[in-house]
Amino acid sequence: MMITIHKYFLFFLFKFFKLFLDNFLKQVRFLISMGDKIIFDFDGVILDSFPDQFNWFQHICNFLEKPFPYSSLDELKKDYREPVYPDMYSFLGFDWNKEKNVIWDEYIKHKAHSEVSLFDGIDNVIKELHGNGKTLAIASSNTHDAIYRQLDEHKLRSYFDVVIGKDDLPVENGEPQLKPHPACLLLALDQLGCKPAETKYVGDQPSDIIAARRVREYRDFSMPVVAVTYGFSPKEELLKMNPEAVAYSPKELPANL
Repeated sequence: MMITIHKYFLFFLFKFFKLFLDNFLKQVRFLISMGDKIIFDFDGVILDSFPDQFNWFQHICNFLEKPFPYSSLDELKKDYREPVYPDMYSFLGFDWNKEKNVIWDEYIKHKAHSEVSLFDGIDNVIKELHGNGKTLAIASSNTHDAIYRQLDEHKLRSYFDVVIGKDDLPVENGEPQLKPHPACLLLALDQLGCKPAETKYVGDQPSDIIAARRVREYRDFSMPVVAVTYGFSPKEELLKMNPEAVAYSPKELPANL
């Protein structure tokens, strides 16, 4: 009798161990498969545009006689928020609904002569990832024109299979659904034809992390995020969000992707 019980115990122990091992291996395969498709934010990840954003807000505040209490990029980064409109403008004292037409007119003039550049080394990172068989995409709140202008200038357009910009986003109450709404990420997933678990999203702001997590509201999983600390947000704010990985410079991205 004791021998029979012992045999049954060993049998069920073996079955339990096999089930555990199968699930473990399944998780390992899941983790290995993650990141075959990489979605980048543009500004603050690929394009070093925050200095120009500082100049823009300083100009529009002076132009419309609003106080601009910042003397450095780091000071503005601490208060920077998305969606930029209306949230950032409201924070600075603008009445977005009443003043947005004037703001847009001035913004177009500003962008016509503003100078921005890519982050040092990010072009090589893009080429390396593409060369390693990664499928690359961009999901941004910037416009197609602005994104393609920079990609073409640096001969990088061919490395990206999908580019989602502000022009593609659904409109709600007269405004595009900018991050932290996940619309741009959902559109990128649809065009890539993949699931969230098959991607990683590279972002530089808390709104990027929130948007990636909100993907779960529309798909089966949220999107894992690699947060970069060299963009629009202070490092401390990003770390509070507990992203899946952190890159402190462009050269650290390949190891996390």
